[in-house]
Amino acid sequence: MNSSGAVEDKTASLIEEISEQLASKLPTKPRAIVLTGSFARNEGSVLLASNRFRVLGDMEFMVVFPTGVARGPLQVSLDQQAKQLKEEFASRGTDCDLEFRAITSEYFYALRPQIFGYELLVHGQTVWGDPSVLSVIQKFSREAIPRWDAWRMLHNRIIEQLEWFDQSTACPDKVLRLHYQIIKCYLDLATTLLIFAGKYEDTYASRSVALSKWADEAGAYRGLEFLPELARRVKACTAFKLDPNTSAMPLGVRFQFEDTELLSSDLRRAVLELVPLLRQIWRWEAAMLARISNAADETDESLQTAVLRSQPIAEKLRGWARLALMPTLRRERGFFSNFSRLALQGSPRYLVYAVAAPLYFKLPALVSDQLTEDALTRSDRLLPIRFEDSKNESRAWWRLRREVLTGYRVFLRNHFA
Repeated sequence: MNSSGAVEDKTASLIEEISEQLASKLPTKPRAIVLTGSFARNEGSVLLASNRFRVLGDMEFMVVFPTGVARGPLQVSLDQQAKQLKEEFASRGTDCDLEFRAITSEYFYALRPQIFGYELLVHGQTVWGDPSVLSVIQKFSREAIPRWDAWRMLHNRIIEQLEWFDQSTACPDKVLRLHYQIIKCYLDLATTLLIFAGKYEDTYASRSVALSKWADEAGAYRGLEFLPELARRVKACTAFKLDPNTSAMPLGVRFQFEDTELLSSDLRRAVLELVPLLRQIWRWEAAMLARISNAADETDESLQTAVLRSQPIAEKLRGWARLALMPTLRRERGFFSNFSRLALQGSPRYLVYAVAAPLYFKLPALVSDQLTEDALTRSDRLLPIRFEDSKNESRAWWRLRREVLTGYRVFLRNHFA
Protein backbone atom coordinates (compact mmCIF):
# COMPACT_ATOMS: atom_id res chain seq x y z
CA MET A 1 0.00 0.00 0.00
CA ASN A 2 1.26 3.46 -0.85
CA SER A 3 1.93 5.97 1.92
CA SER A 4 -0.41 8.80 0.93
CA GLY A 5 1.60 11.51 2.66
CA ALA A 6 4.88 10.46 1.05
CA VAL A 7 3.24 10.19 -2.37
CA GLU A 8 1.60 13.62 -2.09
CA ASP A 9 4.87 15.27 -1.03
CA LYS A 10 6.86 13.57 -3.79
CA THR A 11 4.22 14.40 -6.39
CA ALA A 12 4.11 18.07 -5.40
CA SER A 13 7.90 18.26 -5.51
CA LEU A 14 7.96 16.59 -8.93
CA ILE A 15 5.39 19.00 -10.38
CA GLU A 16 7.31 21.99 -9.03
CA GLU A 17 10.60 20.74 -10.47
CA ILE A 18 9.06 20.06 -13.89
CA SER A 19 7.57 23.56 -14.01
CA GLU A 20 10.79 25.29 -12.98
CA GLN A 21 12.89 23.34 -15.47
CA LEU A 22 10.48 24.05 -18.31
CA ALA A 23 10.34 27.76 -17.54
CA SER A 24 14.13 28.06 -17.43
CA LYS A 25 15.07 25.96 -20.45
CA LEU A 26 12.57 26.92 -23.15
CA PRO A 27 13.76 29.33 -25.89
CA THR A 28 10.64 31.48 -25.32
CA LYS A 29 9.56 32.23 -21.78
CA PRO A 30 6.03 30.95 -21.17
CA ARG A 31 3.31 33.05 -19.66
CA ALA A 32 2.12 30.19 -17.47
CA ILE A 33 2.23 26.42 -17.00
CA VAL A 34 -1.05 24.64 -16.29
CA LEU A 35 -1.40 21.15 -14.84
CA THR A 36 -4.28 19.17 -16.34
CA GLY A 37 -5.58 15.60 -16.28
CA SER A 38 -5.94 13.30 -13.29
CA PHE A 39 -3.11 14.92 -11.31
CA ALA A 40 -4.93 18.25 -11.47
CA ARG A 41 -7.96 16.47 -9.98
CA ASN A 42 -5.80 14.88 -7.27
CA GLU A 43 -6.56 11.48 -8.80
CA GLY A 44 -3.16 10.73 -10.32
CA SER A 45 -1.93 7.16 -9.92
CA VAL A 46 1.47 6.55 -8.33
CA LEU A 47 2.94 3.22 -7.34
CA LEU A 48 5.79 2.91 -4.84
CA ALA A 49 7.53 -0.37 -5.60
CA SER A 50 11.10 -1.71 -5.60
CA ASN A 51 12.45 1.63 -4.34
CA ARG A 52 11.01 3.42 -7.36
CA PHE A 53 8.37 6.13 -7.65
CA ARG A 54 6.30 5.04 -10.64
CA VAL A 55 3.68 7.34 -12.21
CA LEU A 56 1.05 5.23 -13.99
CA GLY A 57 -0.15 6.96 -17.12
CA ASP A 58 1.42 10.38 -17.52
CA MET A 59 1.52 13.91 -16.18
CA GLU A 60 -0.06 16.45 -18.54
CA PHE A 61 0.85 20.12 -18.74
CA MET A 62 -0.32 22.97 -20.97
CA VAL A 63 2.46 25.50 -21.54
CA VAL A 64 0.91 28.89 -22.26
CA PHE A 65 2.95 31.22 -24.49
CA PRO A 66 2.39 34.87 -25.42
CA THR A 67 0.07 35.66 -28.31
CA GLY A 68 1.63 35.45 -31.76
CA VAL A 69 4.47 33.02 -31.06
CA ALA A 70 5.16 30.18 -33.50
CA ARG A 71 3.90 27.15 -31.60
CA GLY A 72 5.37 24.55 -33.98
CA PRO A 73 9.04 25.00 -33.01
CA LEU A 74 8.05 25.41 -29.37
CA GLN A 75 6.17 22.10 -29.45
CA VAL A 76 9.29 20.42 -30.84
CA SER A 77 11.27 21.90 -27.94
CA LEU A 78 8.64 20.72 -25.45
CA ASP A 79 8.74 17.20 -26.85
CA GLN A 80 12.51 17.19 -26.42
CA GLN A 81 12.18 18.46 -22.87
CA ALA A 82 9.65 15.73 -22.08
CA LYS A 83 12.09 13.06 -23.25
CA GLN A 84 15.06 14.57 -21.42
CA LEU A 85 13.19 15.06 -18.17
CA LYS A 86 11.85 11.52 -18.28
CA GLU A 87 15.39 10.16 -18.67
CA GLU A 88 16.71 12.40 -15.90
CA PHE A 89 13.97 11.39 -13.46
CA ALA A 90 14.42 7.69 -14.30
CA SER A 91 18.10 7.93 -13.37
CA ARG A 92 16.96 9.19 -9.96
CA GLY A 93 14.40 6.44 -9.32
CA THR A 94 11.27 8.14 -10.69
CA ASP A 95 9.44 6.71 -13.70
CA CYS A 96 7.17 9.35 -15.21
CA ASP A 97 5.89 9.92 -18.74
CA LEU A 98 5.34 13.59 -19.49
CA GLU A 99 3.10 15.33 -21.99
CA PHE A 100 3.61 19.02 -22.72
CA ARG A 101 1.30 20.95 -25.04
CA ALA A 102 2.19 24.37 -26.44
CA ILE A 103 -0.75 26.80 -26.57
CA THR A 104 -1.38 30.53 -26.50
CA SER A 105 -3.96 32.39 -24.45
CA GLU A 106 -6.37 32.34 -27.41
CA TYR A 107 -6.92 28.66 -26.72
CA PHE A 108 -8.80 29.46 -23.51
CA TYR A 109 -10.94 32.14 -25.16
CA ALA A 110 -11.98 29.71 -27.89
CA LEU A 111 -12.68 26.74 -25.62
CA ARG A 112 -16.16 25.32 -26.13
CA PRO A 113 -18.09 22.68 -24.15
CA GLN A 114 -16.23 19.36 -24.10
CA ILE A 115 -15.02 16.88 -21.49
CA PHE A 116 -11.46 18.16 -21.34
CA GLY A 117 -12.61 21.78 -21.30
CA TYR A 118 -14.99 21.22 -18.40
CA GLU A 119 -12.38 19.42 -16.32
CA LEU A 120 -9.86 22.15 -17.14
CA LEU A 121 -12.41 24.76 -16.08
CA VAL A 122 -13.16 23.01 -12.79
CA HIS A 123 -9.83 21.42 -11.88
CA GLY A 124 -7.03 22.99 -13.96
CA GLN A 125 -4.14 24.24 -11.81
CA THR A 126 -1.74 27.01 -12.78
CA VAL A 127 1.48 25.67 -11.27
CA TRP A 128 3.82 28.35 -12.64
CA GLY A 129 3.41 31.93 -13.88
CA ASP A 130 0.31 34.07 -14.36
CA PRO A 131 -2.45 32.62 -12.15
CA SER A 132 -5.18 34.38 -14.16
CA VAL A 133 -4.76 32.51 -17.47
CA LEU A 134 -7.66 30.14 -16.78
CA SER A 135 -10.05 32.90 -15.71
CA VAL A 136 -10.92 33.78 -19.32
CA ILE A 137 -12.51 30.38 -20.04
CA GLN A 138 -16.18 30.86 -20.77
CA LYS A 139 -18.20 29.10 -18.08
CA PHE A 140 -20.48 26.27 -19.18
CA SER A 141 -22.36 23.49 -17.39
CA ARG A 142 -21.57 19.79 -17.53
CA GLU A 143 -24.91 19.28 -19.28
CA ALA A 144 -23.57 21.33 -22.21
CA ILE A 145 -20.93 18.72 -23.08
CA PRO A 146 -22.01 17.24 -26.44
CA ARG A 147 -22.46 13.54 -26.99
CA TRP A 148 -20.08 13.56 -29.94
CA ASP A 149 -17.24 14.37 -27.52
CA ALA A 150 -18.06 11.24 -25.54
CA TRP A 151 -18.19 9.28 -28.82
CA ARG A 152 -14.72 10.59 -29.62
CA MET A 153 -13.41 9.53 -26.20
CA LEU A 154 -14.89 6.05 -26.63
CA HIS A 155 -13.05 5.55 -29.93
CA ASN A 156 -9.80 7.01 -28.66
CA ARG A 157 -9.81 4.32 -25.98
CA ILE A 158 -10.61 1.69 -28.63
CA ILE A 159 -7.60 2.83 -30.65
CA GLU A 160 -5.40 2.66 -27.56
CA GLN A 161 -6.56 -0.91 -26.96
CA LEU A 162 -5.62 -1.77 -30.54
CA GLU A 163 -2.17 -0.33 -29.90
CA TRP A 164 -1.53 -2.10 -26.60
CA PHE A 165 -3.13 -5.51 -26.89
CA ASP A 166 -0.09 -7.33 -28.37
CA GLN A 167 2.51 -5.87 -26.04
CA SER A 168 5.01 -8.26 -24.48
CA THR A 169 4.46 -9.33 -20.87
CA ALA A 170 8.09 -10.25 -20.31
CA CYS A 171 8.90 -6.84 -18.82
CA PRO A 172 7.25 -5.78 -15.50
CA ASP A 173 7.10 -2.15 -16.67
CA LYS A 174 5.18 -3.11 -19.81
CA VAL A 175 2.87 -5.33 -17.76
CA LEU A 176 1.92 -2.40 -15.54
CA ARG A 177 1.42 -0.17 -18.57
CA LEU A 178 -0.80 -2.67 -20.35
CA HIS A 179 -2.86 -3.31 -17.22
CA TYR A 180 -3.19 0.44 -16.63
CA GLN A 181 -4.42 0.98 -20.20
CA ILE A 182 -7.21 -1.54 -19.61
CA ILE A 183 -8.13 0.16 -16.33
CA LYS A 184 -8.10 3.58 -17.99
CA CYS A 185 -10.41 2.24 -20.69
CA TYR A 186 -12.96 1.06 -18.11
CA LEU A 187 -12.88 4.42 -16.33
CA ASP A 188 -13.45 6.33 -19.55
CA LEU A 189 -16.24 3.98 -20.63
CA ALA A 190 -18.04 5.16 -17.51
CA THR A 191 -17.37 8.77 -18.52
CA THR A 192 -18.81 8.36 -22.02
CA LEU A 193 -21.91 6.53 -20.83
CA LEU A 194 -22.68 9.09 -18.14
CA ILE A 195 -22.45 11.92 -20.66
CA PHE A 196 -24.87 10.14 -23.01
CA ALA A 197 -27.22 9.57 -20.06
CA GLY A 198 -26.97 13.14 -18.74
CA LYS A 199 -25.38 11.91 -15.49
CA TYR A 200 -21.76 13.05 -15.96
CA GLU A 201 -19.53 13.75 -12.95
CA ASP A 202 -16.08 15.36 -13.11
CA THR A 203 -13.99 12.94 -11.01
CA TYR A 204 -13.36 9.22 -11.28
CA ALA A 205 -14.65 8.62 -7.77
CA SER A 206 -17.96 10.41 -8.34
CA ARG A 207 -18.40 8.74 -11.76
CA SER A 208 -18.10 5.31 -10.20
CA VAL A 209 -20.79 6.19 -7.65
CA ALA A 210 -23.06 7.64 -10.37
CA LEU A 211 -22.60 4.58 -12.57
CA SER A 212 -23.42 2.18 -9.73
CA LYS A 213 -26.54 4.15 -8.90
CA TRP A 214 -27.64 4.14 -12.54
CA ALA A 215 -26.97 0.39 -12.77
CA ASP A 216 -29.22 -0.20 -9.76
CA GLU A 217 -31.98 1.83 -11.43
CA ALA A 218 -31.70 0.77 -15.08
CA GLY A 219 -29.61 -2.38 -15.28
CA ALA A 220 -32.54 -4.50 -16.40
CA TYR A 221 -33.68 -2.10 -19.14
CA ARG A 222 -33.43 -3.38 -22.69
CA GLY A 223 -30.08 -2.42 -24.15
CA LEU A 224 -28.55 -1.61 -20.76
CA GLU A 225 -28.10 -5.14 -19.46
CA PHE A 226 -24.35 -4.55 -19.37
CA LEU A 227 -24.56 -1.80 -16.72
CA PRO A 228 -24.32 -3.89 -13.50
CA GLU A 229 -21.21 -5.78 -14.66
CA LEU A 230 -19.61 -2.60 -15.97
CA ALA A 231 -20.34 -0.77 -12.69
CA ARG A 232 -18.72 -3.62 -10.73
CA ARG A 233 -15.56 -3.51 -12.83
CA VAL A 234 -15.39 0.29 -12.83
CA LYS A 235 -15.66 0.33 -9.03
CA ALA A 236 -12.66 -2.01 -8.75
CA CYS A 237 -10.68 -0.04 -11.35
CA THR A 238 -11.47 3.24 -9.61
CA ALA A 239 -10.21 1.90 -6.28
CA PHE A 240 -6.93 0.94 -7.92
CA LYS A 241 -6.66 4.24 -9.81
CA LEU A 242 -6.93 6.20 -6.58
CA ASP A 243 -4.66 3.92 -4.54
CA PRO A 244 -2.49 1.66 -6.74
CA ASN A 245 -0.80 -1.40 -5.30
CA THR A 246 0.18 -4.75 -6.75
CA SER A 247 -1.35 -6.83 -3.97
CA ALA A 248 -4.98 -6.19 -4.97
CA MET A 249 -5.10 -5.76 -8.75
CA PRO A 250 -8.53 -5.46 -10.38
CA LEU A 251 -9.85 -7.54 -13.30
CA GLY A 252 -8.44 -10.76 -11.90
CA VAL A 253 -4.85 -10.11 -12.96
CA ARG A 254 -2.41 -11.92 -10.67
CA PHE A 255 0.87 -10.01 -10.53
CA GLN A 256 3.33 -12.83 -10.04
CA PHE A 257 6.20 -11.52 -12.14
CA GLU A 258 8.18 -14.74 -11.71
CA ASP A 259 5.40 -16.64 -13.51
CA THR A 260 5.27 -14.84 -16.84
CA GLU A 261 3.03 -17.49 -18.39
CA LEU A 262 0.36 -16.99 -15.72
CA LEU A 263 0.64 -13.21 -15.97
CA SER A 264 0.41 -13.28 -19.76
CA SER A 265 -2.67 -15.51 -19.56
CA ASP A 266 -4.39 -13.20 -17.05
CA LEU A 267 -3.70 -10.10 -19.12
CA ARG A 268 -4.91 -11.67 -22.34
CA ARG A 269 -8.10 -12.78 -20.61
CA ALA A 270 -8.64 -9.24 -19.25
CA VAL A 271 -8.10 -7.80 -22.73
CA LEU A 272 -10.55 -10.19 -24.37
CA GLU A 273 -13.19 -9.87 -21.60
CA LEU A 274 -13.34 -6.16 -22.31
CA VAL A 275 -14.21 -6.61 -26.00
CA PRO A 276 -17.84 -7.85 -25.79
CA LEU A 277 -18.64 -5.40 -23.00
CA LEU A 278 -17.22 -2.47 -24.94
CA ARG A 279 -19.13 -3.58 -28.04
CA GLN A 280 -22.42 -3.48 -26.11
CA ILE A 281 -21.58 0.04 -24.92
CA TRP A 282 -20.61 1.07 -28.46
CA ARG A 283 -23.92 -0.21 -29.85
CA TRP A 284 -25.96 1.62 -27.20
CA GLU A 285 -24.11 4.90 -27.75
CA ALA A 286 -24.28 4.55 -31.54
CA ALA A 287 -28.04 4.11 -31.33
CA MET A 288 -28.34 7.14 -29.06
CA LEU A 289 -26.17 9.26 -31.35
CA ALA A 290 -28.09 8.22 -34.46
CA ARG A 291 -31.45 8.39 -32.65
CA ILE A 292 -32.36 4.77 -33.29
CA SER A 293 -34.94 3.54 -30.80
CA ASN A 294 -34.46 -0.22 -31.22
CA ALA A 295 -30.78 -1.05 -31.68
CA ALA A 296 -31.42 -4.78 -31.13
CA ASP A 297 -32.67 -5.06 -34.72
CA GLU A 298 -29.59 -3.31 -36.14
CA THR A 299 -26.26 -4.79 -37.18
CA ASP A 300 -23.01 -3.10 -36.20
CA GLU A 301 -22.61 -2.02 -39.83
CA SER A 302 -26.06 -0.42 -40.01
CA LEU A 303 -25.46 1.42 -36.72
CA GLN A 304 -22.13 2.69 -38.02
CA THR A 305 -23.76 3.86 -41.25
CA ALA A 306 -26.46 5.67 -39.27
CA VAL A 307 -23.83 7.45 -37.17
CA LEU A 308 -21.95 8.59 -40.27
CA ARG A 309 -25.19 9.88 -41.81
CA SER A 310 -25.97 11.82 -38.65
CA GLN A 311 -22.77 13.86 -38.95
CA PRO A 312 -23.43 17.32 -40.49
CA ILE A 313 -22.05 17.72 -44.03
CA ALA A 314 -20.24 20.93 -43.06
CA GLU A 315 -18.40 19.04 -40.31
CA LYS A 316 -17.38 16.30 -42.75
CA LEU A 317 -16.03 18.78 -45.28
CA ARG A 318 -14.27 20.85 -42.61
CA GLY A 319 -12.39 17.75 -41.45
CA TRP A 320 -11.26 16.90 -44.97
CA ALA A 321 -10.23 20.51 -45.60
CA ARG A 322 -7.97 20.42 -42.56
CA LEU A 323 -6.30 17.28 -43.85
CA ALA A 324 -5.87 18.85 -47.30
CA LEU A 325 -3.89 21.65 -45.65
CA MET A 326 -1.30 19.13 -44.43
CA PRO A 327 1.23 18.66 -47.29
CA THR A 328 2.48 15.30 -46.05
CA LEU A 329 -1.04 13.87 -46.15
CA ARG A 330 -1.86 15.32 -49.58
CA ARG A 331 1.09 13.37 -50.94
CA GLU A 332 -0.09 10.01 -49.58
CA ARG A 333 -1.29 7.58 -52.24
CA GLY A 334 -4.87 8.08 -53.36
CA PHE A 335 -5.55 11.09 -51.15
CA PHE A 336 -7.69 13.03 -53.62
CA SER A 337 -9.55 9.98 -54.90
CA ASN A 338 -10.37 9.04 -51.29
CA PHE A 339 -11.42 12.62 -50.64
CA SER A 340 -13.83 12.67 -53.59
CA ARG A 341 -15.25 9.25 -52.71
CA LEU A 342 -15.56 9.60 -48.92
CA ALA A 343 -15.97 13.31 -48.13
CA LEU A 344 -19.77 13.12 -47.98
CA GLN A 345 -19.73 9.87 -46.00
CA GLY A 346 -17.86 11.16 -42.98
CA SER A 347 -15.05 13.31 -41.66
CA PRO A 348 -11.62 11.63 -41.57
CA ARG A 349 -12.01 11.28 -37.79
CA TYR A 350 -15.36 9.49 -37.99
CA LEU A 351 -14.09 7.31 -40.85
CA VAL A 352 -11.02 6.23 -38.88
CA TYR A 353 -13.37 5.41 -36.01
CA ALA A 354 -15.55 3.41 -38.44
CA VAL A 355 -12.47 1.32 -39.25
CA ALA A 356 -11.08 1.06 -35.71
CA ALA A 357 -14.22 -0.22 -33.95
CA PRO A 358 -14.80 -3.29 -36.20
CA LEU A 359 -11.09 -4.13 -36.00
CA TYR A 360 -11.29 -4.08 -32.22
CA PHE A 361 -14.49 -6.14 -32.10
CA LYS A 362 -12.76 -8.81 -34.22
CA LEU A 363 -9.91 -9.25 -31.71
CA PRO A 364 -11.30 -12.56 -30.32
CA ALA A 365 -11.59 -13.98 -33.85
CA LEU A 366 -8.07 -12.79 -34.62
CA VAL A 367 -6.63 -14.36 -31.48
CA SER A 368 -8.40 -17.68 -32.14
CA ASP A 369 -7.29 -17.60 -35.81
CA GLN A 370 -10.89 -17.53 -37.07
CA LEU A 371 -10.83 -14.15 -38.82
CA THR A 372 -11.47 -14.18 -42.57
CA GLU A 373 -10.14 -11.54 -44.96
CA ASP A 374 -13.59 -10.73 -46.39
CA ALA A 375 -14.76 -9.68 -42.90
CA LEU A 376 -12.63 -6.53 -43.31
CA THR A 377 -13.75 -5.47 -46.79
CA ARG A 378 -16.00 -2.64 -45.63
CA SER A 379 -13.36 -1.32 -43.25
CA ASP A 380 -10.87 -1.22 -46.10
CA ARG A 381 -13.27 0.87 -48.21
CA LEU A 382 -13.80 3.42 -45.43
CA LEU A 383 -10.11 4.10 -44.74
CA PRO A 384 -9.57 7.85 -45.37
CA ILE A 385 -5.76 7.84 -45.70
CA ARG A 386 -3.53 5.02 -46.94
CA PHE A 387 -0.02 5.48 -45.65
CA GLU A 388 2.91 4.41 -47.79
CA ASP A 389 4.65 2.59 -44.95
CA SER A 390 1.68 0.23 -44.51
CA LYS A 391 1.33 -1.05 -48.08
CA ASN A 392 3.74 -3.99 -47.67
CA GLU A 393 1.76 -5.55 -44.80
CA SER A 394 -0.05 -8.47 -46.41
CA ARG A 395 -2.25 -9.36 -43.43
CA ALA A 396 -5.42 -7.27 -43.75
CA TRP A 397 -6.22 -6.85 -40.04
CA TRP A 398 -2.68 -5.85 -39.18
CA ARG A 399 -2.42 -3.48 -42.13
CA LEU A 400 -5.66 -1.72 -41.19
CA ARG A 401 -4.57 -1.53 -37.56
CA ARG A 402 -1.33 0.11 -38.65
CA GLU A 403 -3.23 2.61 -40.82
CA VAL A 404 -5.53 3.48 -37.90
CA LEU A 405 -2.67 3.96 -35.44
CA THR A 406 -0.69 6.10 -37.88
CA GLY A 407 -3.73 8.24 -38.66
CA TYR A 408 -4.42 8.69 -34.96
CA ARG A 409 -0.88 9.92 -34.32
CA VAL A 410 -0.63 12.11 -37.43
CA PHE A 411 -3.98 13.86 -37.67
CA LEU A 412 -6.40 12.81 -34.96
CA ARG A 413 -4.75 13.11 -31.56
CA ASN A 414 -4.12 16.86 -31.75
CA HIS A 415 -6.31 17.87 -34.67
CA PHE A 416 -10.08 17.92 -35.06
CA ALA A 417 -10.21 16.36 -38.55
